[in-house]
Parts: sequence; C-alpha cells; structure tokens
Amino acid sequence: EILTPWPSFPTIVRFGEVCGARIKKVELGKQGVIDLNVLKDAITDSTRLVFVCNPNNPPSTEVNNEDLRAFCKEVPQQTLICLDEAYIEYSKMGAKGSMVNLVNELPNLIVLRTFSKAYGLAGLRIGYGISQKANIDALRERHLGFELAAGIAPVAGAMAAIEDSGFLNKCIIANQKGREVLYQAFEKWGVKYNTSATNFVYAKCDRFDPDVVAKLKKEEVLISQWPGIMTGHIRISIGKEEEMRQFVGAVEKYLL
Repeated sequence: EILTPWPSFPTIVRFGEVCGARIKKVELGKQGVIDLNVLKDAITDSTRLVFVCNPNNPPSTEVNNEDLRAFCKEVPQQTLICLDEAYIEYSKMGAKGSMVNLVNELPNLIVLRTFSKAYGLAGLRIGYGISQKANIDALRERHLGFELAAGIAPVAGAMAAIEDSGFLNKCIIANQKGREVLYQAFEKWGVKYNTSATNFVYAKCDRFDPDVVAKLKKEEVLISQWPGIMTGHIRISIGKEEEMRQFVGAVEKYLL
C-alpha cells in the first residue's frame, strides 16, 4: 500500500499502480495544506510507503517544518517515508527547512531533491536521493540502468550550480516578484488561490471562462490543468515580472 495526500505529484501513484500497489489517498486539509495528523492516522500495517511532497505539487502549499519533523519521527520504521523536496528552495525557510538532517536518525526516510526548479537545470534532468546506505543499495539494485543515468553535462552543471549561490538567490527573489504580480491581479479580480511556496500558483478557475486553458494556448500562453487531478483549478508557472504582466493581460480577457 502506498499512502499519499491528494492531490499531489502523481508520478509515484502511476508507477505504484503499474507495480500492483494499492493506492490510498488522503484529502488535503484547510487552505490546501497536507494534514499530517490525518495522514498519520491513515497509516496501517499494510502501508509500505508514505509519499509526502513538500512543498506540494500542484497545490503549491507547504506544511509547518516542525510538524513535518515530528511526523517523520512518528511513522513506524517498517513504513518508508519518501519526502519529495523538489521545491524546497522556494519555501518559507528555504533549503534550511529540509528534512535531510533527519536521514542519519531515521532508517526509513528518503529525501528527494532536484536541480530542475530553483537551479534552472530542468532540461538536464538531474536530481538525487538522500537516505541511509541500506535504502540506497536497495534502490541501486532496482535501478533501470543507463536509461536513467545522468550524463557528464548534467553532473557538471549540477556541480557548478551548487557553487553558485548568487544565481540561486537571484532566481528565488525573481520568483517572489513574479508571484506578487499574480497575487495582486487575483486579489483585484476576486480569484481564490493558495499562497505559494513554489514557482507556480494554484488557483480556482471559477472566475474564468471554462475553456481558459485552451483559449490561452491559442495565444501561445501555456498554463496547466492536469486531467483528473486539478478539478476546478489551474496551475500557473511563475516567470519574470514582465512575463507575469503579459499573462495577466492575456487572462483578464477571460474573466467572467
């Protein structure tokens, strides 16, 4: 059994279903935030994996750092915790809020990180997992091999990115400015949205034309609405301030 808050990043659900796992979904709490107490209570003797995406994708929200730390310590050790921190750099505490410092203490914790978001290396497809040796060895045995192996260019890019904290901070600040442009427009229009801890904003779409995603696409403005997952919502990636103003100008035509 795989236990996951829902909605959340769907890839682990899809791979789990292919492997024959039973997927158990737990609805989000208030303001679209993962309710860790409800999630903990949903763990049973059959639960082999708990997947927590924090900050969460697509809802764009994050859980309290200390609450998450306590949750990880309370999960039974026979249940693996997969903690996806793809957007951690954009969160309230930034990378300082990572659960990586729990790995040596908890043998059932795997923390996932990526260079695809704040570091800007999405095209190079490189990320990594941090866990105790037994878990890494088990993953290595099941790895598909060369098809998912990082090449020289991605590794070199990742190593350079780690050393360039100035660029990382610049990206984080630019993201904050871009989000504010969107927040201001949504507040003006009465569009309900989640305060974002990521580089995108998750918003209700009831104030827009039902075909807003398709109509924007015709104008070469691309936003997301994942089928079967983002019912009644849209997901807007954050770009530069001027790009967000362009988006605001484009989407305003489809306000109801």
